[in-house]
Amino acid sequence: MGTLQPQKKLKIAVLIADSDFTSLQNDKNLLQIYGESILQITYYKLKPIFDKVLVIVNSFDQQSIYSRQLGEDVLVNLNGNKNELTAALTALNAC
Repeated sequence: MGTLQPQKKLKIAVLIADSDFTSLQNDKNLLQIYGESILQITYYKLKPIFDKVLVIVNSFDQQSIYSRQLGEDVLVNLNGNKNELTAALTALNAC
C-alpha cells in the first residue's frame, strides 16, 4: 500500500464587485486608469498570487460586461438580499 499524498490546497481570492450597476457610466469598477479598468487592474494583480480569482456581481448584465474584460470566473449573486454576506456565500458555494 502506498502512502497518501496531501492534496494541494487551492488559494482562491474573491472580489465582491457589488456596485449599483444601472449603466456602464455608473459602474465605478469600470473606471479607466491608464487604459485599464479598476476591475482589471485588481484582477490581474491577484491572478499571479492565487490559483483562482472569483468575481461576484449582482446582475447578469454586469456578469456579461465583466466577463468580456476578464474572460472567466465572474459569478452572479442570485440571493434576493444582495449584500456582501450573500456575495461571500455565493463564492463559498462556488468553491
